[in-house]
Amino acid sequence: MTALVLILALIQAAGSTATIQGTVLSVTNEPLPAARVELTGGAQGPVVTRTDGKGQFSFPDLASGRYRVSVKKEGYVRQEYGQNQPGDEGALIVVEGGRPVPPIVFRLQAASTIAGIVRNEEGYPVANILVQALRRSYGVRGTRILTQFSSVLTDDRGIYRLYWLDPGDYYVSASYLPQLPTVVNANEDVPRGVYAATYFPGSGDAVRAEAVHLESGGTPAGIDFRLQRSPAVSVRGTVRSLQTQTAAEATVTMFAPEESASVA
Repeated sequence: MTALVLILALIQAAGSTATIQGTVLSVTNEPLPAARVELTGGAQGPVVTRTDGKGQFSFPDLASGRYRVSVKKEGYVRQEYGQNQPGDEGALIVVEGGRPVPPIVFRLQAASTIAGIVRNEEGYPVANILVQALRRSYGVRGTRILTQFSSVLTDDRGIYRLYWLDPGDYYVSASYLPQLPTVVNANEDVPRGVYAATYFPGSGDAVRAEAVHLESGGTPAGIDFRLQRSPAVSVRGTVRSLQTQTAAEATVTMFAPEESASVA
């Protein structure tokens, strides 16, 4: 009798689970193998799988609950089930009592790229310059700021490529990193210098930056920079305890003015 009850309980438990499955395609309906599919929600925590050669994936034996499914693939825009457009929140998939879940289909858009070349005021390509793709957002004080979405260093030819970007508007900046060597054409005879941050199409002021609009799979041309040398400035000070007036360890954050991209 006990064995029969146990068997019935196992059958009931098995029948209370369900499977979320589907296919990952490109917008031209080509299967995308090896795409990373992530399931979140439920008691087991995040679960990751990869699509097979036909672009198919499966999450079996799921208990009742609310789940989210998202897909990442190199060269494509990340997508979450139920999104209307990139960046929007997706929809929940509800699993109830082992009821079948209809298969889902993802159609991924090709990611975009911003590319160009960075030169100094004399026209020489500059290596190891930080180029950032920035997006509009709001700071803790409610002011509009630019936040980093992606970044890369220029190579020895001054060339950069910011790839796998979502469609939308970006502001692009190029700035000198003092902790890295700045090499011009790998020629030690060419003087090195410190360069001021520059926002496309060529302003040192983020307010005058122009947005670069990206369509799916697009690569706009001519996002180049001509940097100007600028004196380096150091900011120093001391943080003291209010009670003891002695020096205290602290994290110091420098906020740039409103509409600026720099938060260091």
